Amino acid sequence: MELFSRQKRGCYFLTLSLTSSLGAPLGLMGVILPIYTIIDMIETAENIWSDAAVCAMTDHDLEGTLDDEEVHPAEI
Repeated sequence: MELFSRQKRGCYFLTLSLTSSLGAPLGLMGVILPIYTIIDMIETAENIWSDAAVCAMTDHDLEGTLDDEEVHPAEI
């Protein structure tokens, strides 16, 4: 849980750096940061869903094209 907390603080720092370099007032960050966390969670969920969808489509398209006999593990 602490790793997630550290990642969140890093995200806040990067967002603060970016917005201050763009000339946004620092007082606005109190409004942006709580909303930004929710937006970041939605973006992460979307990335995970899209990766899972691509894996499912690839699995469906390749189903039955590979036999177990064709797959050879690498020799050590």
